[in-house]
Amino acid sequence: MACGLGAQAEIRHAVAIDGLEIRVQPETPRLHPGDRTKVVIEFAKVSAEGGKKHPLADRELTLRIEGLKDGVCTPKERVKTDAAGRGILTCRAGRTDTTIRIPATYQPPIFPDKAEGSAVITVQEEAGDLFVEITGGIHYVKENEAYRVQLTTDFRYVGTMKQMRRTRHRERYESNRLEVSWTHTA
Repeated sequence: MACGLGAQAEIRHAVAIDGLEIRVQPETPRLHPGDRTKVVIEFAKVSAEGGKKHPLADRELTLRIEGLKDGVCTPKERVKTDAAGRGILTCRAGRTDTTIRIPATYQPPIFPDKAEGSAVITVQEEAGDLFVEITGGIHYVKENEAYRVQLTTDFRYVGTMKQMRRTRHRERYESNRLEVSWTHTA
């Protein structure tokens, strides 16, 4: 290519740049007050060519846990990744907590951008997943020439149930709090 005096040429090339990814994953994203969960933080370099992930070991990620009132997360400020690029923290939901947000960041040296990832844990009262109220009665009468028997039993079950397992076709619940009351007259 020939250029005249004072002419400028511009050549553009695409440059593939690897990225950083932080994934924050609670073992249980929904807790009742007093419950604990493990939170796994995965830190990896993502290849620009094919998106292959390579774990980054021995890196210190900064945590900024939000929404905790009387619950506890440990560690609470920093977590260091292991050989598999994972850092682990434990969170216990408090009685007055409603939402716990766990952002994790990594600021690479001499770069203006930082890698970020976060997760949310929802805290709900121990009311359970399902409210149940069952009322009914049994009325029994037996008569013959010598006697007449009349029995009446009224009952009421009120409580909550917590979902233990769910599959595509079935759900399994376990009673969480259950009150039983009845009256029996003869």
